Amino acid sequence: MDGAIGSWHHGKAVDLGGSMCRVLLNSLVALLTSWIGAATADVFDAPVPADASVMAAAPAVSENLKPLAGKWTGTLIGAQMQQQHTIVVERIEPGLAWVIWSVGTGRGQMAGGPSTWYRMPGTAHGDALVLSINGATATYKLESNEEMSVVSEWGGFKMKGKLKREVVPVSPYASDGPGPYWPPDIVRMQPGESQSAEKATFPDSLVIKPAASDTPAERSKWLGKWSGWSCRARGCDVKLAVLDVTPYTANVIQLFAAKGFVPDQNVRVATFINDELRLKGGGYRVSYRMRPDGVVEVFHVSPTGSMAWGVLTKDPT
Repeated sequence: MDGAIGSWHHGKAVDLGGSMCRVLLNSLVALLTSWIGAATADVFDAPVPADASVMAAAPAVSENLKPLAGKWTGTLIGAQMQQQHTIVVERIEPGLAWVIWSVGTGRGQMAGGPSTWYRMPGTAHGDALVLSINGATATYKLESNEEMSVVSEWGGFKMKGKLKREVVPVSPYASDGPGPYWPPDIVRMQPGESQSAEKATFPDSLVIKPAASDTPAERSKWLGKWSGWSCRARGCDVKLAVLDVTPYTANVIQLFAAKGFVPDQNVRVATFINDELRLKGGGYRVSYRMRPDGVVEVFHVSPTGSMAWGVLTKDPT
């Protein structure tokens, strides 16, 4: 592109326009050159979505973790690569945080990869915020109210860095929280049988009610029984029965079976919010969303901030 601009600047267009044309063309060349340079630099920046926002930590969050709320930017440095890194801790509650995680294009011997960002959940315990990003684990610790350290590990590859607080607006804490920030690797998970020795079973009295004639198709498609897995190594057996639906709510039975965990067969009321079905109770948050092919993704957060996610498919009967 630089070559094309140079040919235009030194070719016929300049000869035809006199001094005014030269001024205009020189200005245009300068503008384009500046834009190209900015675009190149931006490749290495860690991007943040325009709707990023920060809320003050919940009152029940420990005092040593409350300063996590905010925007933090710095550099991740490894043996063969470094990249700009930003996190925005948008919301933090006891044990759990909602975070924007972002990196720029890598520089160095292992340079490359696109600038990218994810919204994701993280755990906040003791003195650390921990995120799981596509198989990597990133641990953040406050060094002061204005600086935090980060260690990111993936297999035998480790990167470290220091992030500085950036000044951004902070809104007061509100109890009405956002939906879950879906783990980024869930979109690649495939249906199948769980590997749990404990199996979830639907109650014998389970009845699926037909949808009313005025129920939107995007709601009635949820009716039925769904089975699948979640947890590491498919270690949890998961089932969902959607017994009836309205445009806004659904009566459901959701079951999680794993070693030491007894499924609860009680019927609960879940809420449709946009394209998600969300269930809250007893400190637990469970959300479901349906892919275009009908596979349902499930994301489960416990009161302590532990998380599990997986996929379900509709039972044939």
